[in-house]
Amino acid sequence: MASVKSTAVNEMQDDTQTLQAQLAVAKRKLSSVEAMYKDDIASQKDLQEARAEVTILQSNISKTQKNMQLYSAGGSTLQIKAPADGYVINKNISKGMPVTAGGDQLFTISNLDKVWVMANVYATNMRHVYVDQPVVVKTLAYPDDSFPGKINNISQVFNENERVLKAKIIMDNNGMKLRPGMSADVVLPVNSQNKTALAIPAKALIFDNNQSYVVVYKKDCELEIRPVTEIASNSQYIYVEGNLKQGENVIASNGLLIYENLKNQLNTTKK
Repeated sequence: MASVKSTAVNEMQDDTQTLQAQLAVAKRKLSSVEAMYKDDIASQKDLQEARAEVTILQSNISKTQKNMQLYSAGGSTLQIKAPADGYVINKNISKGMPVTAGGDQLFTISNLDKVWVMANVYATNMRHVYVDQPVVVKTLAYPDDSFPGKINNISQVFNENERVLKAKIIMDNNGMKLRPGMSADVVLPVNSQNKTALAIPAKALIFDNNQSYVVVYKKDCELEIRPVTEIASNSQYIYVEGNLKQGENVIASNGLLIYENLKNQLNTTKK
C-alpha cells in the first residue's frame, strides 16, 4: 500500500549486526568453556552460563529479523501492507509526507460485500418506519436499478443539526455498485390505510421545523401557506391530507423561496 522511509529500520539493522557480532564472540566463548569443562577446568555453572548467553543472543536476533519481515523492511524502507482483503475507502498519506507514531491512521480498509445506508426520517414519516422493514434503495448513478435492503436500527433521538431520525439500512452490495459517500433515495412500502388523499407533485412539498407545508395559489398576489400531513409517496407524487381541497393549485416551482418570503411577511405583520 505504501513505502515509508524509517530510521527504525536502520536501528533494527544496526541492532542485528551488533547482536550477530556478540553472538560470534559468545559462540567462541562457549567452545572454549566446553573444552575446559571436558578437562575439568571449567565448572558446569560456567558451561550453562555460556550456553544461555548464546541462546539469548540467538533469540534477540530472531525477534529483530521477524520484526523486519513483518514490515517487509529493506534498506531504510518499511512496506505497509493491507492486513485484510477489502477496498481502500480513505487515504491520509501522500508522497513526501512525514509519518509519526500516534498520528492519524494512514488508510481505512473496508469489505464492501455488505453496505450501510443511513436514511433521514422526518417527524411526519416516523409512524411509517420500523425495524426489519424492507426497503428499496434508488441511486442517481443507477437510475434503472433497485437495491433491496432492510432497516436494521432506528435512532431514538433527533439529529441536532438536521432534525431527523437516522435509520440504518443494511444491504448486500451485489455487483459492487454501491460505493461509500453515494447519495440515494429510500422507498418504503407503506401499509394501506384505506384512506383517500390528495396527490401533489413531490417538488411542491416544503418541510420546515418538523412540519410539512404547501403554498396554495389562489390568484395573482394571493398565496397561502397550508400545513399538510404526508400519507404516502412515490417517485412523482406525495399523498397528503390536511386543509387542502381537490382542484386547488399548489406551487411546485421555487416553492421554498416563495414560502420563505410569505413566512417573513407574516412575521413582519405580527410584529
